[in-house]
Amino acid sequence: MIKEYNMLEREYGNGMRELRIYKKGITRGTTREPPKQSNFFVEPFENKKIYCSKFVGSDGFTIAKDKRISQQKSISRTINKIYDYANSTDWEWFITFTFSEEKVDRFDFDSVSKRMTKWLSRMRERHCSEMQYLIVPELHKDGAWHFHGLFSKCDGLNFQPAVNNKKESKFYKCPLVRKGQQVYNALRFKLGFTDCTKIKDTKKASSYITKYITKDVIERTPNKKRYWCSRGLAMPKEKTLLATYDDFNDFKSKILLHLSKYYDNVFTNSVDLQHGDFENEILYIRFSDYNGLISEEKIDGIFEVE
Repeated sequence: MIKEYNMLEREYGNGMRELRIYKKGITRGTTREPPKQSNFFVEPFENKKIYCSKFVGSDGFTIAKDKRISQQKSISRTINKIYDYANSTDWEWFITFTFSEEKVDRFDFDSVSKRMTKWLSRMRERHCSEMQYLIVPELHKDGAWHFHGLFSKCDGLNFQPAVNNKKESKFYKCPLVRKGQQVYNALRFKLGFTDCTKIKDTKKASSYITKYITKDVIERTPNKKRYWCSRGLAMPKEKTLLATYDDFNDFKSKILLHLSKYYDNVFTNSVDLQHGDFENEILYIRFSDYNGLISEEKIDGIFEVE
């Protein structure tokens, strides 16, 4: 079965939604067997092969093999996967894990990854059977590895309010408060130290965690796992659409005007793609917080592709 579409709608579990509008309609096969024509471009945000109606020149494939572009694709692919997982769950806690030098070589990525994986598995088996998590590594300037994670359904981690242990501080032994918010420790983590805060805005926390996937992290972890997530973690729901219109720019303006009427937060980003002879333009629209003032009406000329 071949799907032809020029719009892709994605709905996240935390209320965030995304709409992608393609200037040139694309055709994608839903089976492992590609269409007879082998022409496609690689969608850089998800690294998917998208089959098109126009051939990609050999130069396009040559460029795609360039190491720098390959590295950038790896960063984009990892970040977008994390973004999808992060925005599809309502998170409760943001936790930073710092490893003790006495218990693990925190400068060795394989060592800290192995200990982190075992700890997560043990917590789900013994204390938090329904715990949901998404964890990413951070490389500090001194070369040590830390981990940052989004968590929910994890009361079994035994959170306790943290206190200020800096003797030079006038708040010594007082509750540790950062930006007006109480900081906690997860007492179940015995491999070092934790810094835990309750999440107030899950959308901001979900976007924030992707910043730890940097070029340095990608270079230091070739062919290695760069994020950890609990089994069965939700992903955004996708729906392909086919829109009919005469002018692409007019249609974009129509969509933006429509969404701004019903949603408080609407953000856009336009991307120009060029692979060899193939060119396309994609408008990304992320929107959330339906204002509920009036019932949202459907836009004429947009049909769902089965």
